[in-house]
Amino acid sequence: MRFKFLFVALCIAIFSTAVQAQPGWKWPAAPKESAAKEKWTIFSDDVKAKNFKAAKDPLGWLLKEAPDLNKALYQDGAKVYEGLANTEQDAKLKMVYQDSALTMYDLRTKYFNDEANVLNRKGAIALTYWLNRTEKHGELFDLYHRIFELNKEATFALNVQNYMFMACTMKAANQKGIDDEKVVAIHEKLTEVVDKNIAKNDNQKAAWEKTKEDINARLEGCVKFDCDLVKKQLEPKYRATPKDTIIANKIVSGMARGKCTDDPLFFEVYKSLAELAPNYTRCSTVGKILKTKGDDAGFIEWMNRAFKYGGTNNDKANLYLAIAQDQAQKGNPSAARKTALEAVSIDGSVSGKAYSFIATLYMNSAAGCKGTDPSNPCHAKAVFIAAYNWYAKAGDQGGMARARAYYPTREEIFTHSMGGQAVNVGCWIGETVTIPNL
Repeated sequence: MRFKFLFVALCIAIFSTAVQAQPGWKWPAAPKESAAKEKWTIFSDDVKAKNFKAAKDPLGWLLKEAPDLNKALYQDGAKVYEGLANTEQDAKLKMVYQDSALTMYDLRTKYFNDEANVLNRKGAIALTYWLNRTEKHGELFDLYHRIFELNKEATFALNVQNYMFMACTMKAANQKGIDDEKVVAIHEKLTEVVDKNIAKNDNQKAAWEKTKEDINARLEGCVKFDCDLVKKQLEPKYRATPKDTIIANKIVSGMARGKCTDDPLFFEVYKSLAELAPNYTRCSTVGKILKTKGDDAGFIEWMNRAFKYGGTNNDKANLYLAIAQDQAQKGNPSAARKTALEAVSIDGSVSGKAYSFIATLYMNSAAGCKGTDPSNPCHAKAVFIAAYNWYAKAGDQGGMARARAYYPTREEIFTHSMGGQAVNVGCWIGETVTIPNL
């Protein structure tokens, strides 16, 4: 027993000499000074040994008698109560320990400031402790709001997620005046911070990308998007800064989620975004929208822009086919055929569609393509043989049957002695076909 006393006394003596040489320690005046040093030595050893139950008593004494001793008191105090909360089986006592752990962060701020950093750390555990305690939800929301306002880009990724979660929780509970507009505004601020952290491209990038997915999914789940909400929140900002691609992207994505892409604002902003930050998808989408509006010239212009920004060969080939269809509708079948064949040269997998398209062009031109002797039914119907040949290349059985139905009859072939004869279809088609033998 005497040895143990001497050992503790020696530890206190060594500790006292060490800490007195360090700044930031504020011991109580005598006669409590020596007691405080003894309590700290015992407390510190218990924390290191993770003997948290034993650490409670000296911690309680220090919190009462030397509350401004050093920030380490509250750092280690949090460890003690967090450790006790993790192992406690009694539900009520567990909550007491959880609340005490969080109080350590508040007291550390009270006595040693550094609020931004300390609350950031408090936020990392607060939601876990208070998630199932609805009476604490308002306090949780206020905590994460404060953390974000103080830390901005330095906010922990987890606390960004927690802030978004609590915003949606408050909205669902009709608390704190949180509605759809305020949730969207919070999400906007959080996204700006997340994007800045992703742009740093450091070893935390993956965590921030995961955070972005989390807050976006949370927004989808708790806000009902409609055009009025997006326009009220974001259109004024877009009008003020029309070249801000971040705002433009938010309007486009918000209106897409709200299923109101037919609103004129959507196309206006989307087209602006395609001009400011062009890529294949944006340019081709603008072209397709213009097509639905009847702007054929704009359609072709934006399709050609799209080609500059890539896309797969299949994408390009299908766009050529779309242009070919536009040319056909404008009454230029020759150009349409040429464009369709260019599509095949880009990607052969579209050959079936392209060849059937060409065959249909021929069928639709039958009235004006009657060969060199229109009075001869074999000449007049040669266009259908040409159409049949293209349908056959496409493997289009239905098209082949339709074209075959308009072939010269056996009687016509016999009467004009045309079996096996070569006939030029004439007109813009200009192909030579062979009249079937009897």
